[in-house]
Amino acid sequence: MSLSRWGWNSYFEALWGDRDRGNAVPARVIAQQRRFWRVAGDFGEGWAEAAGR
Repeated sequence: MSLSRWGWNSYFEALWGDRDRGNAVPARVIAQQRRFWRVAGDFGEGWAEAAGR
């Protein structure tokens, strides 16, 4: 699944490239259920939980 389907474009690509993100990958939040988020990206779809506070 391409992230461009969820609105990723050259603007966001430029913002993403401004910093060293380590092993992070860009994703789009497509749904929320309490403290969990459904995210989509080039990796497909999956559930995520925020780390930290």
